[in-house]
Amino acid sequence: MQLLDKKWEFNQGVEEESSFRKFAASLPCFAFELDNSGKLIYANAALLSFTGHRIEEIHSGSNILNIFDSWDFELLQNGALNRPSESAGGKSECEIISKIGKRIPIEVFASTIGGESGKSIGLRCIAFDISERKRIESSILQNALELDRVFNTASGAMCIINKDFSIRRMNDEFATTFGIDPIKSLGRKCNEVLARICCDRVQCPLTQILGGANRIEQETEAEISPAEKANFHLTVVPYCDRAGTIIGMVSNFRNITEIKLIQRQLQQATLLATLGEMTAGIAHEVNNPLSSILLYSELLMAGGANPKIRKDLKLIHDEAERASRTMSELLNYARGINTSMTTVNLNTLVKKVLEVRSYQQNVKNIHVTRNLSRAGFYIQGDSNQITQVIMNIVMNAEDSINEKKGGDINITTEISSKWGRLFICDSGKGIKEEDLQKIFFPFFTTKKNAQRSGLGLSVCYGIVTRHHGFIKAKNNPSGGTTFIVELPLVQRVSKKPGRTGLELAREHD
Repeated sequence: MQLLDKKWEFNQGVEEESSFRKFAASLPCFAFELDNSGKLIYANAALLSFTGHRIEEIHSGSNILNIFDSWDFELLQNGALNRPSESAGGKSECEIISKIGKRIPIEVFASTIGGESGKSIGLRCIAFDISERKRIESSILQNALELDRVFNTASGAMCIINKDFSIRRMNDEFATTFGIDPIKSLGRKCNEVLARICCDRVQCPLTQILGGANRIEQETEAEISPAEKANFHLTVVPYCDRAGTIIGMVSNFRNITEIKLIQRQLQQATLLATLGEMTAGIAHEVNNPLSSILLYSELLMAGGANPKIRKDLKLIHDEAERASRTMSELLNYARGINTSMTTVNLNTLVKKVLEVRSYQQNVKNIHVTRNLSRAGFYIQGDSNQITQVIMNIVMNAEDSINEKKGGDINITTEISSKWGRLFICDSGKGIKEEDLQKIFFPFFTTKKNAQRSGLGLSVCYGIVTRHHGFIKAKNNPSGGTTFIVELPLVQRVSKKPGRTGLELAREHD
């Protein structure tokens, strides 16, 4: 008879002690009896053989705790008493221990021993070796832990979605990147939780996978917070069961925002360097004839020319002088200019620029708000050049706002552990998206009247780059443009910051 048949036969209840012990003697598994105090009063040959105990020790009333570890007699007894009609009766798991310390896990099934008054006077138990089951359970648990560890340490934000569009699970990086509570999200529909991430796309990735797509790879932009977006490389593959049936999808979002930024900066730096080399030669060649035009126009004006000719000569001289200034700016952009590096407080330079521009801003109905960091924004740089950067960006903001007959400029500085950031935000008309990547190119301008040379922002780019920083621009959701300048911070030193060009000019006046 199979063990399971014997177990079933046992669980029907064997009332007579002699019948049970005769039955237990033929079992290869462990069988024993206990009184209500937990004393072992009978053990079959299989149990005696494994533990190494003699029958006399059993008859003397050995306590079950000497043979079993992690034993819960009360739980087993209550189970047998409360569920006498169930096939399982009382059930518990523990370890059986031999005299030499060998241990194996067992599962114990118990039924009550009825006394003369009908009350229980003990338990009859059969125990099965569950070593193999425990080994398999341990292996499954270990595999699950390893899978969970791999899933949570995998490169990228990963999420598994079932074919019914409910969220199956997500790794730690996914929850952190998109600010989602993984516990509250599990089981909910993806369009409820991930609407701002990927569910607003025309073609749902899961729909494509269920439609037969084997793999989806694309670059996408997703919100990582209500006010911020990031670029991701999205990879989606089917999620299958053991039979190979698709039951959902696995999506992996790899953040490539920094990579895209570096790529754009490298492309822009390469292009600007090429333009710089080319325009430097042009500027040098143009400067020579301009110098001659300036010289001879001045000589002719000084030679007593009649008023009409003198007026024409003045026009020639002024235009040549303007062209010469443009060429000088171009050479400064291409070659760089000498720098005088000192420790300067960017907040101080911002205040000085705003002080100089305050009259023009009042005339143009421009309201300026400052949100400067309380801690000093100290950098190692040339104060004149950094002032030029701030001045150019502020004046560009004023020009943009002036086209709307008034508006706001908000200037903010903030610092982190190693970097400081300057934000100059205006409420002007903004910049066309296709022009945002061109605004730092020499001679590029969005101004219709061409009142400037188009070198201002390209010079700013060169200055910030020479200071080991970054400069970029983006349009605001509500309109206008924000310029962001990032510069490496330095520790403040006792040396007094150098005077800016604005301060020197004011002293000269």
